[in-house]
Amino acid sequence: MEMNESNNIGSLNFVQLVRDGLIDHAGMYSQVKGWSKTAIKTLLDDMRNEAFGIEMLENTGANQPKKQRLADMIDFIAAEFCPSYDYYRKAPAIEKQVNADFMGCLLVHEDKKKELLLKLHSLIDGKKGKGTALVIHICVELGLMSKPTFGVLSTEFPGIGHNSCYNAYYRDFSKKYTDDEISGIRNHLTPFQEQN
Repeated sequence: MEMNESNNIGSLNFVQLVRDGLIDHAGMYSQVKGWSKTAIKTLLDDMRNEAFGIEMLENTGANQPKKQRLADMIDFIAAEFCPSYDYYRKAPAIEKQVNADFMGCLLVHEDKKKELLLKLHSLIDGKKGKGTALVIHICVELGLMSKPTFGVLSTEFPGIGHNSCYNAYYRDFSKKYTDDEISGIRNHLTPFQEQN
């Protein structure tokens, strides 16, 4: 199965191949050889988020092998291509005290809200207004959420910058982002639309 960096990096389908044991170390090595460090780090983050999601949302005996396959593949890819990668760095935080206001903005089925929240944290954490506005705009566009107020958004994602910067990027969406930036984020979020 041939995959390439541009259209499959970070896709839920690719992560699922790893999770379900449909690609081994040799196959993975041949897929990511030649990818940029940024692309490899994105893939590692997506596999890590899937492993944390299994642990937090469906941690049963039957799912332990899936989590283990993801962890093993992360270790292998990190050792080969990204030695400084830290599996536990900024682990997605879904706290026991959930931000009910933000969760109320999510329009996916109840059983998919935490999974979508994990994905949003992986895409937004550490980003300022521009990166955040891109993700939220696409979520709203895909019907995955209603537009949250900046206060609700900044409570869930501290450190996203100032309201004026975020709103400027959100308002002038079509002028502020390249087609590649838009399609990259859309690829991460479209699978949630299909599940809705």
